[in-house]
Amino acid sequence: YFVIGLEKIKKEKLKLILIILIFSLYGIRTVLRNYDWKYPEKFYLKSIEYSFYPSLLYGNLSYYYLKNGDYEKSYQFAKNAIYIGLKNESILYVYGLSLLNKGMYSEAENVFNEILKINPQNYEVLTELAWLCYLKKDEKKAIELLNKSIEINENYPKIYYILAEIYRYKMDFEKFTVAVEKLSKLIPDDFYPYYLKGLIFRAIGDLTKSKENFQKAYKILKNKDDFYSLFNLGILLRELGKVEESLNLFKKLLNLKPDDFEILNEIGICYAVKGDNEKAKQIWTSILIKNPNYLPAKENLKKLSF
Repeated sequence: YFVIGLEKIKKEKLKLILIILIFSLYGIRTVLRNYDWKYPEKFYLKSIEYSFYPSLLYGNLSYYYLKNGDYEKSYQFAKNAIYIGLKNESILYVYGLSLLNKGMYSEAENVFNEILKINPQNYEVLTELAWLCYLKKDEKKAIELLNKSIEINENYPKIYYILAEIYRYKMDFEKFTVAVEKLSKLIPDDFYPYYLKGLIFRAIGDLTKSKENFQKAYKILKNKDDFYSLFNLGILLRELGKVEESLNLFKKLLNLKPDDFEILNEIGICYAVKGDNEKAKQIWTSILIKNPNYLPAKENLKKLSF
């Protein structure tokens, strides 16, 4: 009886140990999952691996890469998702944005038009098509598309960002001001309205107000460390006359994202502002060898030859 009792105790202890071990493993898994949440890329990749039909996860991961400026990965994940049949409006939108940011304008336009066949009221896509038209110098078509977007959602900030860009280059100060004021109300804590005001005040010769607005934009950006904030900080530093600081920042970003066309383009501008036209020309030419359709490099080479 004593032996049987001892065996029972041993079994109970074993059971208890097993229970503790199981819960410990779950606890470790929870800690690891919490770790995954701190690093979204790892979380999405693991979730995709163990999910049955992870269409939303593919979209989230692709958008994560897009948001962090990794357009190639964003493009590849969205493309793969579409290829394996996970094709929906959201995946197509991220795919189109990835193509757009890679400078593949015709392909992006085709994808955006495909989305509009699914949902003609997609104001985000209408706005992206307007941006494409603006890049191709078709300002009339761009404004037409933006007006359609406003009819659907008048509070979408990117509409007014593009309008401000159009009217800034047209030197239409009145319409530019209307667009920027609307943008300021929609995104009051963003640096961009101040940046745009800085540009327009400089263009009309009011250097005091120009510098004042650039400084406001700088205060918003200086403590941020995400890719887009650092990228925009580089542009802002150049506008403030800190060209060497701007160039060094863009070079650091290029180490993180080698061969990124947007970073290379900004480095080319920095060299042009410094007066090193040969270096600027070399950079923009190298971009166009890799991507002949990258319009900013084309336009900057034209300006360099003036």
